[in-house]
Amino acid sequence: MKNNFFTTLMLASLVLGTVAQGAESEPKKKSGGRSRAYSTPFGLAGCGLGSIVIDSKDKNSQIAASLINTYIGFVSSAITSGTSNCNYNNNTAMTEQKVYVTANLRTLEKEAASGNGPHLSALAELFGCESNETKAAFGVFNKDDFGNLYNSDDPEKVWENLKNRGKSSNVASKCSGLS
Repeated sequence: MKNNFFTTLMLASLVLGTVAQGAESEPKKKSGGRSRAYSTPFGLAGCGLGSIVIDSKDKNSQIAASLINTYIGFVSSAITSGTSNCNYNNNTAMTEQKVYVTANLRTLEKEAASGNGPHLSALAELFGCESNETKAAFGVFNKDDFGNLYNSDDPEKVWENLKNRGKSSNVASKCSGLS
């Protein structure tokens, strides 16, 4: 067990060193793409030890942060205790919802049309739908109101639709992030 921890730590150090050398400048903006610029203390890898160790939000740095979160970051403990940039009192949940919708919009559209799927279930969790029953209700809400929820290519607008229409739906009382 002790040997595995040090092996993982050494691997993470190697990855961090490689990423740090390649992350000398900010990534160039792509024209015509979706904007993913949200002001958060973490990038697409999410909160956790990786978000504290790695400040850069470029692709390679976020891969390294994700590895740290997965293998040595104890993310579930950080989330439940509100440490390691996982404090949900500072609009972090809302920001994670927006980032998730931005990163997964096309897949969410497909799954919402049928009312179920792993990405839609994960979004339900981000909106505070914890049980299988409430996730299923969130899926039905997405399917039944699909035309009003996913009527834009702008992820920010889709998130606003989910949030605003969700507040007045029968799901609001079941999912804490919609009330």
